[in-house]
Amino acid sequence: MNTMTDVKNRLNKVEELCMNSNFIKTVAETLEANGCSAEEWESNKLYFLMTFAWNYLNKVEENN
Repeated sequence: MNTMTDVKNRLNKVEELCMNSNFIKTVAETLEANGCSAEEWESNKLYFLMTFAWNYLNKVEENN
């Protein structure tokens, strides 16, 4: 990402993923399977979703 437009586009994609019910469910299930409690999930949901979304988009870009 080299420009502010690139950053805005990436953040828009992150936001789309974070609002997608299937993505939310997958992240929650993944974290639960790895020992994340319901309290941890509720306290850190936004952080978890944004981190997973950002990392997912990085992987997609790497594979293209």
